[in-house]
Amino acid sequence: MSDLKLLYFAGHCLALDEKPDFREEVIRTINSEDFDLNRFVFVCSGHLVLQTIYLKFKEHNILEELQEELSSHLEKIYRLNVSRNEGLLEQTRQIADILVEGNIKPIFLKGSANLLDGLYGDIGERLMGDIDFLVSDNEFLDAAELLLKAGYIKAYEVPQWGDVKKSKHYPSMSHPDYPAYIELHRLPTDKKYLDLFNSQMIREEMNKAKKYSWGIVPSDRHKTIHNFVHGQLANEGYLLGLMSLRDVYDLYLLSKRVSLKEVVSSFRKQNKVKAYFTICGDILGINRFYSEKNYALKLLKTKQKLNLSTKYFYKVYHTLIFLYQRIIASYVFLIFQVVYSKEKRNYFWSRISNKGWYASHVKLYTRFFKGEN
Repeated sequence: MSDLKLLYFAGHCLALDEKPDFREEVIRTINSEDFDLNRFVFVCSGHLVLQTIYLKFKEHNILEELQEELSSHLEKIYRLNVSRNEGLLEQTRQIADILVEGNIKPIFLKGSANLLDGLYGDIGERLMGDIDFLVSDNEFLDAAELLLKAGYIKAYEVPQWGDVKKSKHYPSMSHPDYPAYIELHRLPTDKKYLDLFNSQMIREEMNKAKKYSWGIVPSDRHKTIHNFVHGQLANEGYLLGLMSLRDVYDLYLLSKRVSLKEVVSSFRKQNKVKAYFTICGDILGINRFYSEKNYALKLLKTKQKLNLSTKYFYKVYHTLIFLYQRIIASYVFLIFQVVYSKEKRNYFWSRISNKGWYASHVKLYTRFFKGEN
């Protein structure tokens, strides 16, 4: 079974609650001669949904079809994730307490917002990365100072040519007593997407979290918009023809709370959103999810198929995009902007006059071509 078919099979497994009859198909597939169970586990792990697959298999009595060693391994991963998420929830409470004492109310974003808001049926269902939260622009540096005084430590120092006040988020921070890195945001997404999703929009519809009352979170509509903007635009999922099963599963759960057609209507340019929602429905095998054919869908499906079916496509395509963005968009275009923009001139000279700028770029290119990015 190809990686493309494995991706769609895993997506169907994530939606077993929607189509319990698919259980028999799952059992037939995993017992078939051409099914590579180790590869399936590898794909699910890479998409950060292995603990979710474990729960679906457990709820639908499929675990007994697996080797006992594998079943025990999946259970161990799930239980470790439960323990980590319990610590993460306590960490969100600590963050809220620290900032509220300074008259700052953080709005939690992405996975932590979903966890606080009771989106998941089980605390171990979602593998969490960082804890992302948003404060207003004028509270940004004050919030960082409060967290540093409370024992948080910056993961890295901002380079001399950087300006933390204009960054999307403060440098990641960690605390010796808690499991997750945190990202303090002044903007919910990259500047070029603020017309689609911004702080003012979030604040107009923010809610107290349904399950854990100390958390303030965006509305379900805005969580759904953020799912698309973050994964498909800011992280270039649409450009590269990629999507995370973790994002697909989050979208599936959010679709039970909010109409995806209503979310689509929030966008002026809708083709990419429709393409993403449609292909997510295809991955999950849910006809009612969302379905509309357009040119953007054909393009996204073609890139996805080439990525997962052709050995060198992703490597070559990703490299070309990387080189264009770093050399043409970042350097060549900037030289033209320097001519007529004082701000761009200051930006340009602050970088090329600092040795650290060159060192960071050498490290960036080295990591990329070694496959570490």
